[in-house]
Amino acid sequence: HPNCSKIEGDVIIEDGNFKDNAIINLDGLSALTSIEGNLSIKNNDHLENITGLKNLTSIGGFLTIESNIALNSLSGLDNINSGSIIDVSIVGNTALSACAVKSICEYIAASGGIIIIQDNAAGCDNLDEVEAACDTLSLAEISFNLVIKVFPNPFSQATTLSFRLERPENVHFTV
Repeated sequence: HPNCSKIEGDVIIEDGNFKDNAIINLDGLSALTSIEGNLSIKNNDHLENITGLKNLTSIGGFLTIESNIALNSLSGLDNINSGSIIDVSIVGNTALSACAVKSICEYIAASGGIIIIQDNAAGCDNLDEVEAACDTLSLAEISFNLVIKVFPNPFSQATTLSFRLERPENVHFTV
């Protein structure tokens, strides 16, 4: 169903190594916005990307990404509300080096459930690597307002320039 936007149960994407009908992408799921059950993507030897899931905003159960040897990025899972996911398992994806997408980073930061990340490529081989990549990602997405004050105004010989950065209330820094 190419225009299916909601699935009330589990979604299991597993190609079973069929060379003639191998799954290489999930573009056919581009209308999908909600999965009320688990999302399991495993044992897809030819799956190159999951960007077809870019409109997915909710998973009501577990997220499992396992043994997809050609998958190198979780791009496509960026828009999922991390609070909708129960547990995350990202295991045995030997080419997967980019796990720091918004939903995964938010889920890790919230520490809401079980997180298993192991046996993937460098950059996504363990939770510490993904957390470090998430920290870098989050700094790139922050925007600030710059406030500049000049006084006295008008001035003749000297003036003082004062400025500060205003940050959104939900942004916190650790130095």
